[in-house]
Amino acid sequence: MQVLNLKSLHDTTENIEKRALEIIEEYKVINFKEIEAYLPQCRGTLYNHDLHKLDTIKTAIEKNRLLVKAGLRKKWYDSDNATVQIALYKLIADEDELTRLNSQKVEHSGEMKTGMTIHFDDSSVPIANSEDDVQE
Repeated sequence: MQVLNLKSLHDTTENIEKRALEIIEEYKVINFKEIEAYLPQCRGTLYNHDLHKLDTIKTAIEKNRLLVKAGLRKKWYDSDNATVQIALYKLIADEDELTRLNSQKVEHSGEMKTGMTIHFDDSSVPIANSEDDVQE
């Protein structure tokens, strides 16, 4: 890997962007914060140059993310592991299937019973039958 000393190039946005794009491709970066580890500039410099807003940077990172996702889905598809297969199914399920996967079946008859019984049983509370039984 050729190291490009951007300090000598006066840290222009174009030069930092060019190096960032090289890093994204070479190291398969999938998150903007990962770029910071490979560039000599501090985080503030990258944000001051608005690298996080550049479409070229966003597009390159998104491309890597899509490649990783596709690779994982392929591995999940080929797997015999039930947990992995359920995870893949959740990714490709329609709303009805997803709801059925993520919910518990609750049966309700529609009947409503009337009346309510409340029982109080707290033997730890003494009951006073008269004023003489109340302790002060």
